[in-house]
Amino acid sequence: MPDGSGPDGADASDAGTRDQAAEVASEGGPDAGVDSGLDSGLDSGQEAGGNACSTPDVQIPGLRVDTIGPPGGTYEGPAIVERSSATELVMAFTPTDARDAGATSALPLHARIHGLSPMPAFPLGARVWLSKSPAGDPPFSFFGPASWSIAVRDKQGGRLLFGAAKEPAKAAFAPLSFDNVRAVCSGAYSDSCASGSVTHSSVEVHGDTAVVITDGQTRAVRAGGVDYDVTVMARDITTTNVRCADYYAYDGLAVDVRARDLGPLVAGLEVGAPIACPRGNEDLKEVGFSFYEVPLSTPYDGRAFYLKRRPDTAYECFQFKPVGVMGAAPGDTPVLEFCTSPGLFREPTPNQEFWVTTTSFRLAALRGPNRGSLLLAFVYADAPLDAPTSAQLESVLGVHLEARELCRYADGDPTRGAPVSPLWELAFGRTSPVALRTDGHAVVPIAGKDYDAWMWAQGPSLGLSLAAR
Repeated sequence: MPDGSGPDGADASDAGTRDQAAEVASEGGPDAGVDSGLDSGLDSGQEAGGNACSTPDVQIPGLRVDTIGPPGGTYEGPAIVERSSATELVMAFTPTDARDAGATSALPLHARIHGLSPMPAFPLGARVWLSKSPAGDPPFSFFGPASWSIAVRDKQGGRLLFGAAKEPAKAAFAPLSFDNVRAVCSGAYSDSCASGSVTHSSVEVHGDTAVVITDGQTRAVRAGGVDYDVTVMARDITTTNVRCADYYAYDGLAVDVRARDLGPLVAGLEVGAPIACPRGNEDLKEVGFSFYEVPLSTPYDGRAFYLKRRPDTAYECFQFKPVGVMGAAPGDTPVLEFCTSPGLFREPTPNQEFWVTTTSFRLAALRGPNRGSLLLAFVYADAPLDAPTSAQLESVLGVHLEARELCRYADGDPTRGAPVSPLWELAFGRTSPVALRTDGHAVVPIAGKDYDAWMWAQGPSLGLSLAAR
């Protein structure tokens, strides 16, 4: 999404990386009795069949996780599913000593998992067994953690449901194990920040039998009566020309493991009461806003004419031409852009007239012509709302908003003196207010019309999206 459209947080698995995952054709040298489909030999820059030894831009592991709560430690113990949406799975777990989380945590930690395709649907309150290292995210670094892992099982010592790791420990995904890393091919390497050379390798994955998987491949491996899709990154990159100050080569060994038929395994989970302070369980939809060719936080309140729809991989982005923008440099062509989740806004006809109000990159509203009915709105604010912010929101949106602390969600980072992280509730209206909680959805009346509203929150930062029904 454009700037300000969503929570800002680096994933534990890919913080600050420019990572590229290899996908190479099958080749290599299997041992007797190992299912591989590989031919023997190390090829310098060329694979069997004439395919180049290349490193396309693919994320491995696909599963990513970031954790809300204190940093450090490792964790091995029970976890409770608190949120399961089409894009995110959140598991709450409570460390019991300093080894588990760097410091004893009075409140649960919350592992937010995404990147599984498709995301599995878990019942809220489901009990699972979680292995996670580190338990809490380390301090942000452009270079990311040297190693990390997460594994989710149906119970202690039970069946593995899914997991991922960078430089996995030997027993991280038992009964699956990984060894015998062997070079397959070498070739030139380049990306937008560096160039050099890369060596791709294969890895033996041991389950009921051994299967050799080459860098970038996904293959089926059966272990303990369950079929798993296993994806491997196994490569070494040597850079000779680095052009970005914060660059590092994302290489080494990484794995992504998922049970092929998760449905029956999930259906058999024990389900109990949810945690005391859970996030909402709505599939969030978003509205984002950008103002191009102007200084940051340039305000605008005036007519805007529809230009075109900009292609975007995940969102629908609609561009509008403002009429007379204060502060725009001569020769610049300012553009107002609203991006939405698919299906929230019907594309206008070219040159159709609207009215746009934006006070900064934190607040924008799209209306019908001549300050007509509200159509879309985006808000990014800090809670609780101070009086000037509340007054500004009411002026632009046409409804009074109040942010209330709903409950204490997670401890902050004690090394930074960070406060407890709460969950929030937005109240719309002064009489009989409509309440909207973190990661929730509500239907909100504004000036006689109904609007879909969604809210996310990270610490004191709130993001609100509004769309006319």
